[in-house]
Amino acid sequence: MPEEIWGEVLLTLAQLRLAAPRQLKALLLLHQQDTDHVRRALGNLFAESPALVGRTNRAQQSYWYSTPAGLAEAAASGELAPRAGHATGKRIAASRTGLREHGLVLVDTVVVFHQAEMADHADWL
Repeated sequence: MPEEIWGEVLLTLAQLRLAAPRQLKALLLLHQQDTDHVRRALGNLFAESPALVGRTNRAQQSYWYSTPAGLAEAAASGELAPRAGHATGKRIAASRTGLREHGLVLVDTVVVFHQAEMADHADWL
């Protein structure tokens, strides 16, 4: 499972702009007990040159987003819906104005719809 989850993590971050590892696990590896596979994939994407994902830490929690290189890689896959002005989640992740919390609540909403099998995370813009 190690490398095959990398692409899914990258595409999911490119689609949602920001997510915590627990949210990515809930979307991609629902039946896994822990976030180890997701965290390993994030670490490997971060270690790429240039990094495909970025991370911000706040309140003992890590928040991840696609970098410009990650967005380009996701777009090149042909699996990311094109949209104008697609931006990284870096500003959201680093926000001190509540924007990060708002973004994470939106991702929690996506997780609930995904778990109820009412929508896939790729359906959200």
